[in-house]
Amino acid sequence: MLSHSFRLQTDYFLKLFEDLPRYKLISQLFGFSNHPIWTIGHLSVSYDLLLITLTKKSILPETWHRTFGTGSRPMPINTLYPDSKELVKAFTDCRDDLLFAVGKLTLADYTRPNNIAKYKDHLPTLGDLLSHIMIGHTNYHTGQLVAYRAIHELPRMPEQFDTISVDKESGHFECPICDTKFTKRNVYANHLKSVHADGT
Repeated sequence: MLSHSFRLQTDYFLKLFEDLPRYKLISQLFGFSNHPIWTIGHLSVSYDLLLITLTKKSILPETWHRTFGTGSRPMPINTLYPDSKELVKAFTDCRDDLLFAVGKLTLADYTRPNNIAKYKDHLPTLGDLLSHIMIGHTNYHTGQLVAYRAIHELPRMPEQFDTISVDKESGHFECPICDTKFTKRNVYANHLKSVHADGT
């Protein structure tokens, strides 16, 4: 159950990240300091931390843990970060290796003590730790990315995840005011903003 939810959520996160324009990846408008580049790197590091806990092996170099770990400060400077392809590969590799490691656990393993000191008080068992980072932490940062997209006037969700306002038979977005049909949500949204901005 944990693995299925984790894969679904991380697949969704990647969809939210992968269609972002490059120039939007480090913007920090409206107080959103956690820009997408830092967010995907931060989640990758959190999965790598679990891999170290489960397998004693790390995928990511220590520099990633300093750049993206808890307490690191996102900066609006592209050159400080790996490029998008490297970030997506790291995220996917850490996610897939973590899924493999979790798949080998027994029910008894989930009751083992959590040995990461900073989480011990609130997450006493390995199962608590896995649930928090794989589900709660992933969902938290996915929600930030959804909000980030909205603030930057991008579709709240990639089109394949959002069927709101889609005509079920044609698959088109249909303007409720003038009945014009569109195949792309962003074109539809721009139409509503520009053509009907005055409410006519």
